[in-house]
Amino acid sequence: MNKLFAICGGTGTGKTALGISLAKKFNGEIISADSRQVYRGMDIGTGKDRPTDGTPLWGLDLADPKKSFSVSQYVKAVKPVIADIHKRDKLPILVGGTGLYIKAVTEGFETLDVPKSKRLRRILDKLGVDELYEKLCELDGVRAAGMNLSDRQNPRRLVRAIEVAQWQVIHKPSKVTKGKFDVLKIGLYSDTNKLKEKITKRSRKMLKEGLLGEIQKLLDSGVTWKRQSMATIGYREWQGFLEGQETKEVCFTKWVNNQLGYVKRQNLWFKKDKKIKWFDVNDRGYVKNVEMEVGKWYSNK
Repeated sequence: MNKLFAICGGTGTGKTALGISLAKKFNGEIISADSRQVYRGMDIGTGKDRPTDGTPLWGLDLADPKKSFSVSQYVKAVKPVIADIHKRDKLPILVGGTGLYIKAVTEGFETLDVPKSKRLRRILDKLGVDELYEKLCELDGVRAAGMNLSDRQNPRRLVRAIEVAQWQVIHKPSKVTKGKFDVLKIGLYSDTNKLKEKITKRSRKMLKEGLLGEIQKLLDSGVTWKRQSMATIGYREWQGFLEGQETKEVCFTKWVNNQLGYVKRQNLWFKKDKKIKWFDVNDRGYVKNVEMEVGKWYSNK
């Protein structure tokens, strides 16, 4: 069975740097699993750390920032890349913090190919959060009960859940397509205070590198604040400043806090997966420990 290695965890934990190091050691190629880095022209704010040593990095710049991009489109884009890496007898390494991307590639799930319904969405857009949740309860009580509080208050998540549930009432649910890989998942985490310090420092560096200019260039090219791409962390926080309604420092603080909040949500998602082996990036020698874990798994062919 072909092997697939995944490095996951919260923003700012050094996933890409570790991926590059392990790619060199185990003859691998990296595939980004970051839902923000799929957009072209969004380089600084999404932290596209391209390897400088020639290590191949796939999964970037897949989408036009004026258009929406789904997990289904992501899977369709990276599947042939993974197959090609295997064909060349190399190790594909998924690296990123978008749990849904990693789950879809390594495990697959039944809702992946459920199409969007514009007609249904026009109807649902008129409903409030409570009404949406009640409708989901009527269609799929199990799915509704399994949602966390954040998802229950998220209209976009509720609309999608209703869309899937209604589709499954009409059609027979497609079976989950299990990933046909021998998978090892490594998770990285860090102390909150140290992570805040690192994220703050990295964010200031992004500003110096021209983040605001990058956002303005996107706006000038016709990408509006309503687009899915501009709703991402690192971009949406700067609308108030660029429109003269908030100070730079207010927007910067909001940005850092949103990143920390996102890390909490990432960790909650990944902690559900009991197959992930976790490593504290503040432990001395953690890289060597990861190398040993990967080496053990990789040699067992």
